[in-house]
Amino acid sequence: MEQFKLFINGNFVDAASGKTFESIDPGTEAPIATVAQAGKADAEAAIVAARKAFNSGVWSGLTPVARMAKVQAFADRFRERFPSSRRLLASTSSAGSCA
Repeated sequence: MEQFKLFINGNFVDAASGKTFESIDPGTEAPIATVAQAGKADAEAAIVAARKAFNSGVWSGLTPVARMAKVQAFADRFRERFPSSRRLLASTSSAGSCA
């Protein structure tokens, strides 16, 4: 089973708490991946990293077209690294659901 980490400050990292959850395929009810379960500390770390990147101009100084190119490049790399990610993202039945 694949394992997915959080993406914070340009790195894939475990949740600060070390907690994970299994993402479940709603069609088969079988686990399809183990996912890092983000908590408050992880959200705060992501916010700090995003603010730092924005304030530095690394992101905010880019044109909208350049930002889109970077987001698309990230999505391409993600799909290459995690080929079954579409199945994971399509799964709506998981313990860590944000819904």
